[in-house]
Amino acid sequence: STLTTEQKGILKKYIYNVSNNTELKEFVAKQLESIKTVLIKHRPKIRDEVTGIKLKGAINKIEEIKKKKHVDEATLTSVLRYYDLVRELKGIK
Repeated sequence: STLTTEQKGILKKYIYNVSNNTELKEFVAKQLESIKTVLIKHRPKIRDEVTGIKLKGAINKIEEIKKKKHVDEATLTSVLRYYDLVRELKGIK
């Protein structure tokens, strides 16, 4: 799959700010808050109970990620996956 504009943006920010973790952490926190808003908005559209539970877990996990002291590769990977989830949810009618 191709990267979204948001995914490209966060990768670029990560590459250019890998040594400035404070700025990177603030940027990632803002992105995660935006993602969380979209996930919450789309949650009522989920008809499958198991998927709904998983989505709720994903929303809760965002808060854990935001509390991390540093943005590492695992955090970056999580954010990129969240963007994939957002893309999928936006495709649900």
